[in-house]
Amino acid sequence: TAAFSHTGAWTVTSATAGIQEASTATPVSIIHLDGIGYDIYAPITLASGSAGIQGTERGLTRLHIHFTTGSIITYGGIGAQASFSNFWIVPEAGHMVSGSALNCITADKVTINAVTLGASGGNVYTGANTGTSVSWFFASQMVIYAKYRGLELNATAPYLSNISIISDSTTGNYIANSAAIYLKNIAGGFISGVIHDQGVFDFGLYFDTAGGAFVNELSITNSYFDNYFNWGLRVVAGGASVHCEISNSRFNNDFNTAGTAEILLSAA
Repeated sequence: TAAFSHTGAWTVTSATAGIQEASTATPVSIIHLDGIGYDIYAPITLASGSAGIQGTERGLTRLHIHFTTGSIITYGGIGAQASFSNFWIVPEAGHMVSGSALNCITADKVTINAVTLGASGGNVYTGANTGTSVSWFFASQMVIYAKYRGLELNATAPYLSNISIISDSTTGNYIANSAAIYLKNIAGGFISGVIHDQGVFDFGLYFDTAGGAFVNELSITNSYFDNYFNWGLRVVAGGASVHCEISNSRFNNDFNTAGTAEILLSAA
């Protein structure tokens, strides 16, 4: 006997509003979303090759998320470019995913422009992947809501401008060293015009330089990291090197909770 049998007709449709299916087209190219609302019931993995998603306008093109496990969009290619622009990821009630909004671990280059992300614990992730790394990461005109980490960038050169990062939690976070921006093994790049306002992340900006990792040749200017309870900036001990130039920027701890400060530089 078939499970869930009934006398009516079944309606079968794509769990990803056709985005997953479109990503398998040959040659692989940018997926254009011309509509307004797209209901997404399962994770999207973009096929190999240079690919990405482009909406019509950030305020109009919305991906409504109806699941909670995994990442929302994962770039599945190796050594190519992932591009995302002009759309808004919106969590439906109770659907904060456990993974990332955009997981770009295997891309060579990542470009994100005019995107709002609001449906995950950690929103954009470029972790270290065996045999590959993101040679550069460019993001501008973004609004990011995240519970754990807004941008987690590893093994890349980040170029970040005009980004607002908001902690999407009022009760604390569920992983250690949560941060608006979490950086590790950074070689070059700049952060300009980034605003992180009164979040409850552990840190505003976090340099993970433990175990010989590094943050080198990074420039930070015209940025504001205003953390609610904890540190504005932390640099972890044990790094191979840290070389960062900071100008016209502010790191703030609103309540000066015992044991915290605006900037924490751990002993090497």
